[in-house]
Amino acid sequence: MLRSARGFEEYFSGVSNVYTASHGLDGTPTPDVPQLIKESRYRVEVQAEAALSFAERLADDDEPLILYHAPYSPLAPYEAPHNYLDQFAHVENSARHICLAMMARVDDSVGRLVGELRHHEIEVQTLIWYISDNGAPKNSGGFNQSFAGAKGSLLDGGVLVPSIVSWPGQLPEGGEYLLMVSSLDVLPTCLAVAGVTEIPQDLTRIDLMPFLKGSRNDAPHERLFFRWTFRGIEQAAIRSDLWKLLRTGKLQSLFDLVAVPGETQDATSQNPVVANEQQQLDGWIATLPAVAESPKHKPRRFQERTS
Repeated sequence: MLRSARGFEEYFSGVSNVYTASHGLDGTPTPDVPQLIKESRYRVEVQAEAALSFAERLADDDEPLILYHAPYSPLAPYEAPHNYLDQFAHVENSARHICLAMMARVDDSVGRLVGELRHHEIEVQTLIWYISDNGAPKNSGGFNQSFAGAKGSLLDGGVLVPSIVSWPGQLPEGGEYLLMVSSLDVLPTCLAVAGVTEIPQDLTRIDLMPFLKGSRNDAPHERLFFRWTFRGIEQAAIRSDLWKLLRTGKLQSLFDLVAVPGETQDATSQNPVVANEQQQLDGWIATLPAVAESPKHKPRRFQERTS
């Protein structure tokens, strides 16, 4: 399998104006894959067109399908077509103005995809996961509510992710699930739904369907673990429903997520929880390879587009 394919039989991948593709936007296979396709139009529009092309061609296929559609938005460069910017002309903050326009464009592309499923009368057979990127960067026009931190940190403002799951007739409508889950649970859940039994041993095996349907009331995870390096500073964290132990460089903090929401007060002092959480975190880190350095940060750019 070509590296460009990432395991997919078809792909149209790119974040700007050059895309690595196995098929053209009209669905025609490209010769001598992978091919580079240049498109000057706004990236979300191009990515949405590629996803719709796939859905239109294969929606009536009897074989099960998976479509992974990841619009590169709202991410730098921060830009949006004028017709979407006009919808938020009342917003005075320029960064917020552009960010809202970018999100609206993504929402419309997702709406078109769902409309295509309805057109082919297969929405009830389709499990849809809508998952945001993690944490808005500071001064980007994003909004992390009252959560501490932002993109780049392991505080809740950097790791909490809004998500919507839809499967008409299978999942309850309008429900809200409040226990801890991870986006890493999506793959094993989808594999279970598809009836796949040969699952790699190193894949976290949390099938969320019993929890989302209400047949299980216990917590999917007792703890979640995090580690990465950002701008040369290594970070690691362990979180339960009650506590988060956070390490940033040589600093360590313990947050009581119930008594003092918002991760604003360090509860480390003489807390018996610390030793156990440290042991759990150290044990998990010991199983991991050495952390890789993150690429250098690129400055954000705000601008408008004419198309």
